[in-house]
Amino acid sequence: MAVSDKAIPQGEVVTVCYGVEHATAVRLDPIGWKLPAVMKNCIRFYPKQTLVYTLVASGAAGLEEREKFRVAVR
Repeated sequence: MAVSDKAIPQGEVVTVCYGVEHATAVRLDPIGWKLPAVMKNCIRFYPKQTLVYTLVASGAAGLEEREKFRVAVR
């Protein structure tokens, strides 16, 4: 996973790129977005406040892998 910026001014965009293998579902918490479970994807969003986000990939066996990142909004 790659995050374009970990600290941004209010109103700026953040790009997160990720890739998963053998996952059946991917989501971004705490937003709750359901994302494509693909080898390569990027999403863009405009954080309104400083938060810790978690990218969660779920597999068919019910296992989950999580990766956290923090974006500070100034």
